[in-house]
Amino acid sequence: MQIMQAVDVAEISATTVILNLDLGKVTNRRIVSSDSESIETEIDRKMLHVGIDLFDAKELRDCINYQQSVKYSIKKKYCVPSFLRGGMYMVKVQAIERVEEILKQAQEAFTPVVEAFASVVDQRRDEAKERLKGEFDASLYPDHDEVVEKFRIDWSWFSVGTPESLKKISESFFEQEKGKYSKSLQAATDGVNVLLAAEAKKLAEHLVERLTPDEDGNPKQIRKSAIGNVKEFLDSFSLRAIGTSEELNAQVERIGKLVSGVSAGDLKVSDDLRKTVSSGFKEVAAKLDSMIVSKPKRYMGKE
Repeated sequence: MQIMQAVDVAEISATTVILNLDLGKVTNRRIVSSDSESIETEIDRKMLHVGIDLFDAKELRDCINYQQSVKYSIKKKYCVPSFLRGGMYMVKVQAIERVEEILKQAQEAFTPVVEAFASVVDQRRDEAKERLKGEFDASLYPDHDEVVEKFRIDWSWFSVGTPESLKKISESFFEQEKGKYSKSLQAATDGVNVLLAAEAKKLAEHLVERLTPDEDGNPKQIRKSAIGNVKEFLDSFSLRAIGTSEELNAQVERIGKLVSGVSAGDLKVSDDLRKTVSSGFKEVAAKLDSMIVSKPKRYMGKE
């Protein structure tokens, strides 16, 4: 099994912060009692677990989708999961201002999206009552003000490292916590390596597939996105490469050289270029595959 590169705790602590992203929302799931007369089944009811949606509302889905799009926009370009706890991301200091700007704009733009749901929440509740019949429980439904209060985009920043103030309590306690932190950070950066290697491998394999002739030997259609997605990954890699190994950095650098000055149009007209790029990406994908020793160890809960 490949051994991950030892993490440089001091370097990461000096150049990285933790973003705690809090995407608040109203609950839309309820567990139905297995004894409910609304459920007709031959299954042993002790083995039965059923959930229902409180709402079937486009306005609610718009709120949730907006929050997810915000999270995706910063994850794709500016940060990586901390692998410590859900909602926490590692961000390089040079990306803080940009992430802060994105989140402030998103927070402001989210207000009318939430209000659109809040303004019809009573109507959507009444519609749910008709559809849920005996399983409807009015006490579970939020009103206008509760929707506005609970749907939110909030965030805060934390430093990376063991607090020096712990030394005032006990030097040995500080060293003990420092060791725990170093181990956690090693696990986190191992996860980042696997995550970014997997992303790069997926892009490489997709490009190889598009550059491989079809069953009749004819070249496949190559869209601009095939190269564009690779270059987008390369553009964001330096900001997301936190504790990445020399091996991963080398393969990403090679990807950059393979697509440097290359466009989808170039690949369409040149057989030799297609073969060269395809061969190079096959080798890169194989190297990246060897780095993906396991899936990143996730924290308990959702990201």
